[in-house]
Amino acid sequence: MERQNHPRVSAGLALAAGLALGVAGCCSVSSTGSCLRSRTIRAKAGDIEALRAWLADPRSWVREEAALQAGKSRARALRPDVQAKLLDEDERPWVRVAAATALGDLGADAGTLASVALAPSTPSSVKIALVDAICRVAPARGPSLIAGLLADTDALVAAAAARKSETRC
Repeated sequence: MERQNHPRVSAGLALAAGLALGVAGCCSVSSTGSCLRSRTIRAKAGDIEALRAWLADPRSWVREEAALQAGKSRARALRPDVQAKLLDEDERPWVRVAAATALGDLGADAGTLASVALAPSTPSSVKIALVDAICRVAPARGPSLIAGLLADTDALVAAAAARKSETRC
């Protein structure tokens, strides 16, 4: 005789599993000892030490949000920490994109940003974010700094560079 799951039992197990995940969620294991949410990071955007700690958090979404908030709050004291995230080739691409965006807000060295953008190992999403960041920190030099990306093998990178070059950043 073939065993069949009773619909109510299956639904009940699914509900219990969902509730367990919902209760535990992102808060079951936390490096900060409490449940951290994006809005908490945004609310503490001016807290340099909190942002610095979050830039070192093991969760990539926390590092990403911390980098973005460092840039939005113009926390220049965090520029070295944010730049370290951009330069770390083992870092998640979305964290590196957030770091590039933040460095555009923090007034990073355009030459450093360009060298990362031109590196063959840099992911395309990071290169695109760097095109914008370079143009924000050095609008006069931007077109010459991103010229090497006009021939990038990724059409989206080349298009982003062309768009900025055409408008002179």
